[in-house]
Amino acid sequence: MHPDQMLIINSMEQNEFLVGRTPEDEFERLQELDGIVDVYFPGDRWVMDSDDMDRRELLSEIERSVEGQKALYRMVEDAELDVELYPIIVGWEPWHYEHCRELFEVFGTKSCAFDGTEYNSKFNLWDDLEALVEALGPDRIYLNGRVSHEHLLHAPDEVVAFSGKTSILDESRQPNGEHDAERLTETINWRIEALHSSQTALDGFMVNN
Repeated sequence: MHPDQMLIINSMEQNEFLVGRTPEDEFERLQELDGIVDVYFPGDRWVMDSDDMDRRELLSEIERSVEGQKALYRMVEDAELDVELYPIIVGWEPWHYEHCRELFEVFGTKSCAFDGTEYNSKFNLWDDLEALVEALGPDRIYLNGRVSHEHLLHAPDEVVAFSGKTSILDESRQPNGEHDAERLTETINWRIEALHSSQTALDGFMVNN
């Protein structure tokens, strides 16, 4: 990596890979990456399929995610690992977000992540991100799993960084199957422009006000 780059990792994955994951599992990963990773966003360990869940069950899942992230943060602090940890906010309604508010206090930040992996509608994603901004007032949001130009173009200004791979890799692939570095740069810059490039410097993303 270039000296002025930072390595940011998240452990957000499809639901089937999150079920059963514990804070101890994530801590073991981080121990192996100590001194290599600059920034880490934990996975939420929360299945978003809520059709069969009532309000009490949803609250229990949110609390489990929040408590798990707090436990991971304490483990990292106690072990003095050289990595910055930022929380992921779970849910899609204001009352869901309110139950995540204490993560900002525990982590000592107003920056956070939001997982867009399960979203099929850009309009629902925008609405839920706007609701998050209104409810908790984060300074910066890292959006995982949505890299469509349209998804990024109308995201709230607080969304300043994103991650994803499938469409980006497809667009940078040459006819012979190999990836073209120039195409890769072009397709990423196209998406950065959608977020307004003045806001998207990753080194600025990690500076707390």
